[in-house]
Amino acid sequence: MDLSFLKELEGEDYYNSIIELPYEKPTYNIKTPVNKIYGCGSDAWVDVDDSGKVVFESTSIFVTGLLSALSSQVSIDTVLETRLEDYDIFTPEKISMRRYRGLRSAFEKIQNIVKHKYNTRG
Repeated sequence: MDLSFLKELEGEDYYNSIIELPYEKPTYNIKTPVNKIYGCGSDAWVDVDDSGKVVFESTSIFVTGLLSALSSQVSIDTVLETRLEDYDIFTPEKISMRRYRGLRSAFEKIQNIVKHKYNTRG
């Protein structure tokens, strides 16, 4: 999904665009302690399904949008070689430092899942 337009948006326009991103509910229950994103201000969970797709759920519509944006940008083939900072559509200035820390926790959780599920070094 091309999200480059988000770089140009500020404030409410950015927020509204994030919450309007498409979201596909996981086909299985991911709300487990193992999948919980700790460090996120809202309740949120993330996993990588058997097909390699990042799946997620959150109690916050904005966090759901952020996770939708993040999951559309990461690939299990490259996630271990990238940093959250490489995705310039997510900056503390756009989403607040608190939400940025939560998104970092989600990104690191995805990296850890990929390492363990796919026995990938990293």
